[in-house]
Amino acid sequence: MEKDFLIIEYDELDSTQTEAKNLLYRGKAYPNTVIFTTSQTKGRAKNIRTWSSAQGDLACTIILKPSTYVALHPQITYIAAIAVSNAIRKFFPAASLLHKWVNDVLLEKRKVSGILLEKYQDRFILVGVGINILPKKPIPDLNAIGITDISPFTITPKALLQVVLEEFFELFVYWEQFGFQRIKIQWLARAANLNKKIVIKIEDQEKSGIFLGIDDKGNLQLLRNQKIELLCAGDVFIRRSIYASCG
Repeated sequence: MEKDFLIIEYDELDSTQTEAKNLLYRGKAYPNTVIFTTSQTKGRAKNIRTWSSAQGDLACTIILKPSTYVALHPQITYIAAIAVSNAIRKFFPAASLLHKWVNDVLLEKRKVSGILLEKYQDRFILVGVGINILPKKPIPDLNAIGITDISPFTITPKALLQVVLEEFFELFVYWEQFGFQRIKIQWLARAANLNKKIVIKIEDQEKSGIFLGIDDKGNLQLLRNQKIELLCAGDVFIRRSIYASCG
């Protein structure tokens, strides 16, 4: 089962997240509204970094009002990652795609998509999604890739968005009704660096260890000093937003 959604399209925006907030504040947008543009000039990524989309890339924000307990809302980032990778695979079945904890999708081991979760007015969750479609490989010092870097065939942002949203809302409805287990399994099936040493940076902290997977709440399981530490998915979304702790 899928939820109905409404797409509001712009030729260019500073930020789809900002526009979503503006529309909500003015009563011009509602849950399951999607703000979409193919040119984003001042988009935001986690830790106050930027995510700008050139004309021909995809940037959107999905406005949600989940019916689930607030402590579970960080799990939505996993739903978005699966939706993006599933959508790309539908157009390019041979594509090598991985999910990098917590909010990136990798194509050929380079970043093709970033996801940003943000709480607004204590009622709404804004899911920002950026997907690189145009070539990115020639850009120095940028560990990014565009979908057209791996294929001579192109895809329009609008066509890709439609499939991303279909995949997203199908998983979102399932998650609201039945919980996280299916989402967890699908995300782990494409998890990058599973059972390998990784370094996690959260604000001014850095932790290294063996990435064992994620638990049933969506927390990362990191083996350090022969002990398993849990890192909360919620801690690496928007700084200053407050989500439940690991406990």
